[in-house]
Amino acid sequence: MTTLLASLMWLGLTEKAENTLTIKVSGIKNKNGYISVALHDGSSDFPNGEGIKTVSVDAERGTVEIIIEGVPDGEYAIALMHDENANDEFDMDANGMPLEGWGFSNNPEPAMGPASWSEASFDVEGDQELAIDMVYLNY
Repeated sequence: MTTLLASLMWLGLTEKAENTLTIKVSGIKNKNGYISVALHDGSSDFPNGEGIKTVSVDAERGTVEIIIEGVPDGEYAIALMHDENANDEFDMDANGMPLEGWGFSNNPEPAMGPASWSEASFDVEGDQELAIDMVYLNY
């Protein structure tokens, strides 16, 4: 009986919390295509990979809310894009400049290239709300 009780207690202590992230994306310039959010942990290819969880919603001018459920406690970063032509690609011009909107967790200042992990990473310990501003070069 003591062994069973100890095992049950150990299972309860090692169970990872599953949290919900509510992401409010603002500054969306039009309702074309969709907004795609990729949640990355340290093992995924941030910001270029698909991440460990990806969620897409139809674009709306202004603000959309995206919910990601089942996120264990840990360190993460978010990369998002406004795929205006719904071709499942982040379109760039011939010079490598973005033609579509993007954003990152923590809203780092746009620079010559994407945000780094250290600029965009944040800790999850419980349900959280995040606000991410969409950035467009040709707004």
